[in-house]
Parts: sequence; structure tokens; C-alpha cells
Amino acid sequence: MIDYFQMMTRYNQWANKRIYRTCRFLSDDDYLQSRAMYFGSIHSCLNHILLLDQLWKTRAQGREFKPSSLDQVLYPDLESLTAAREVADERLIEWVDSLDTQQLGTTVTYHSVTRENQVGHRKIREILAHLFNHQTHHRGQVHDQLSGTYAKPPELDVIHFFIDTEQGRPG
Repeated sequence: MIDYFQMMTRYNQWANKRIYRTCRFLSDDDYLQSRAMYFGSIHSCLNHILLLDQLWKTRAQGREFKPSSLDQVLYPDLESLTAAREVADERLIEWVDSLDTQQLGTTVTYHSVTRENQVGHRKIREILAHLFNHQTHHRGQVHDQLSGTYAKPPELDVIHFFIDTEQGRPG
């Protein structure tokens, strides 16, 4: 299972690079435009993904991170968000690479952001499964919204990650 999560960190980084690179082709108006999607814009959705990555990773590491809401915008523009995303992806790879199979079974206790006084308990492997699934879900929404712009959405299927990796293309 640890090999799977290590692979997912790298796929995640590859997919994020591709989606962020495509967003750079958009004008600020198109990038920030209110859209019929969760969190209202491509920018807000990408912020949400990063926010939840930070939330779940800090929980899994036994640390606190208390966002004001799940739609809190951490970074005001694509440039600063991209820089933060790149750092977060590198740190996620480093952290998951440091885990072993026994640690994946460790149960973490955390407090809900949206439900006051609710306490949750999840194994680190469940947190990681959620983190990667959550990213894929919302990146798919961004991909769909890019389809309605002049910027061609990138291929994000994991099979293309394998092909790019085999051919030495980082994303």
C-alpha cells in the first residue's frame, strides 16, 4: 500500500503541474470568473484543493491547522497559488516517502471544521486515500470548466502519467 501512495504523490504533482500550466493561458478575468461549480471559480476551487491538502496532512501529522472555512482563499492570485502548490506537492512527496506500512495504520483524532464539537478518527491510509480522491474530484471540476474556455484542458488520466514518467517527461 505504501508504494501506491508514493505513486499517487507523484501522479498528484504531475497532474497539478499540468492543470496549473493550462490555467496560465487564461486571462485573469477568465481564471477568476464566477462559474457554476463548487467554490465559484477555477481559482477558488484550486485554493480549496490546497487548503484541504494542508488540513488533512496536518491532521495526519498530529498538528493543528484551523482554516476559517473550507472555501477560505489562501492565495489571491495564480502566481502565488502555483508557488504554494509546488511546495506543498514536494512536501507531500517527502512526507509520504518517509512513512512505513505500520504508520499507515495509525489512527488520528481530529476536530471537524464544519461541525462544531465533532471529533473524527481516521487511519493515515484513509486520510491519504481521501486526500488523493478529493484532489482528483476537484481537479476534474477545474478540467471541466477549462473545457468552456479557449485553453485546452490537459490530459490527466493516470495512464498518461505512467507514459510520461517512462519517457522521462515530468509533466
